[in-house]
Amino acid sequence: MNAKQPVRSSGGITGLPPRYCSDPTIFDLEQKHLFPSQWFPIGYESDIAGNGEHFSFQLLGLDGFCVRDDHDQLHCFRNVCRHRGTQLCPVNSSGLGTVPEGEPCSDNPTKSSIVCDYHGWKYGLDGRLIAAPHMDNTPGFNRADFSLYPIRCAKWQGIIFAQVGGGQDNPTDSLTEILHPLNRIVEPRGLDQFQRKKTISYVIQANWKLLFQNFNECYHCPSVHPQLTPLTDYRDAENEFDTGPILGGPMRIRDDADSVTRDGDYCGPIPDSLVGEELKKAHYYTVSPGFFLSLFPDYVMVHRLSPLAFNQTKIDCDFLFLPASGLSLPTGATAWEFWDQTNLQDWEMCERVQRGISQGNFSPSPYSPLESLLVKFDQHYRQQIARFE
Repeated sequence: MNAKQPVRSSGGITGLPPRYCSDPTIFDLEQKHLFPSQWFPIGYESDIAGNGEHFSFQLLGLDGFCVRDDHDQLHCFRNVCRHRGTQLCPVNSSGLGTVPEGEPCSDNPTKSSIVCDYHGWKYGLDGRLIAAPHMDNTPGFNRADFSLYPIRCAKWQGIIFAQVGGGQDNPTDSLTEILHPLNRIVEPRGLDQFQRKKTISYVIQANWKLLFQNFNECYHCPSVHPQLTPLTDYRDAENEFDTGPILGGPMRIRDDADSVTRDGDYCGPIPDSLVGEELKKAHYYTVSPGFFLSLFPDYVMVHRLSPLAFNQTKIDCDFLFLPASGLSLPTGATAWEFWDQTNLQDWEMCERVQRGISQGNFSPSPYSPLESLLVKFDQHYRQQIARFE
């Protein structure tokens, strides 16, 4: 039998005024002042395990790539050659459904440099311009002045994050400082040892905040996700974090299921350190503004968000597993097929909310007690954006 249902309250507080999700000028404020200093996940260390390996990414309308240099250091750069602005790395345009992994950039066979296919400009793995054919005698040209544009990056528990800007009006917190509260939950699982096995990408016609609000409540689960109800009780969730950028907590897996998959069975290796009650828990967290982290006994799911417009958000949903140790297990498809169905159900509802609130003359009701985390999300967001309104 499941544990006693937790007691929560929303205090009769109503939802965000619709303009915060339907007014383009609010999104302009976010783009200018809020997003540049925030950390967004872009990939995984295991994606570029060897020196010279690299992947491309898109974040907040910016094309970039991440590379590991010969000294095992990670770097991120804007994906443009300094000569004529040519894209150095192919970038996948993503929509609904499965898309390939980021394609490798052009380089020489030794992976010791990045080479532009257009005019042959060559860059070191640290971004320095090291060769520019027929440019040495060009007046005013100095190779040292044309390194690749850097993008700030950092890593946490095997996940690579990037930050597209910053500034004095919005001071930057370190990634490790922001995510430190999650360490006690992810370190025993060895999250940094997990490897990405599958990515499903979506472009949703809804504001990024609506997606955060949806993820932070299971009030909608009985009516929207009938496949989820046999695996977890929508009322049986704990609010482990209910202030600041991190929200969420564990939800108990029902006694007759092992994991949150299509058939309720395990589909990946279980960390040796995971014992007792932790084997019956699914953990769900959001980190504003670009990261959902879901931990199950046998796999990890990461949603990487990139706001595109006031009514459009790109999401890459990654499925991570420990490397198999000779175990005979399913491929993991029972996890990603289950969550692709669940994601699409969520995205449809978020798009319907977007269309509804964009019609005007709408005032939200008070939140349900099952939506108490939405109160905390709204409060954190309002505190951040209030400085710039």
